[in-house]
Amino acid sequence: MNKQELLHKWMNDELTGAEQSALREDPEMRAMMEIAAQTRSMEAPEFPKDAVWKNIQQLNKPTKVRTLQPLKYMVRIAAVFAIVAFSYVFWQGLDTDINTAVAEKTEITLPDQSQVALNADSFLTYNEQDWKDARTLHLDGEAYFKVAKGSAFVVETDLGDVTVLGTQFNVFARENLLKVSCFEGVVSVSLDQEVITLKAGEALELETGSAVKNLTTSLSTPRWLQDESSFNNAPLAEVLNELEHYYNIQLEVSDIDLQKRFTGSFTHQDLDIALQSICNPLQMTYSVLDQNKVVLNEAK
Repeated sequence: MNKQELLHKWMNDELTGAEQSALREDPEMRAMMEIAAQTRSMEAPEFPKDAVWKNIQQLNKPTKVRTLQPLKYMVRIAAVFAIVAFSYVFWQGLDTDINTAVAEKTEITLPDQSQVALNADSFLTYNEQDWKDARTLHLDGEAYFKVAKGSAFVVETDLGDVTVLGTQFNVFARENLLKVSCFEGVVSVSLDQEVITLKAGEALELETGSAVKNLTTSLSTPRWLQDESSFNNAPLAEVLNELEHYYNIQLEVSDIDLQKRFTGSFTHQDLDIALQSICNPLQMTYSVLDQNKVVLNEAK
């Protein structure tokens, strides 16, 4: 029996004692048999079949390939810049709004250095970005203007527009009443049906549904700048309405003709003195019930 046959029988554990002795006589076979004997006592580590199977499954999954799309990213970047630019233009294009509360006055410097004194409980709006091209603002309330020379300066109101080039004037625009007084230069007032020009010392008054009143003024500035309101043959309703703009009060009128006329003035500094200035000439009485409520009655 040759060596290969003996080796085959040894691997199958089929050798007889004599055959095993004959196999050991060969040095190479004897070394192999000793190594096999030594390794029989060794234990193989536990095979992690679950973990290996999981890894195999992961390897078999298709790999997600991200395709480069430079145009797509450029569009996204351009969109971001467009949003930023639009936001800037949007905010720049917003109007500037200035509002005063009851009994509050403020002074404003416009982009062209024109000066505005805004009376109590008034609202002014303009666009600063467009100011160089169009010096236009909207007024609801009362304001005194010192206009720097330049292009046309327009004050828009609900009843008409006042246009100047460079002058000093006062505009009163509340609800259905418009008053314009010119203290320096020339003022143009555009109404629905006509355009009226006022020179220094001239004024006009327009109430919805009534004809325009052409008036004069000898004042150099409006009285409200000195904390006083003045009236010339004005209806009581207008006077009381103005009183509420300077004092945080609620007026209650009982059996009083609100169309009776008043000529005079009242202060913005003291409510009791202001009420006396109105009530005494018109034979009325008043009662201050609390800090915010005032009741007016005909004198008995």
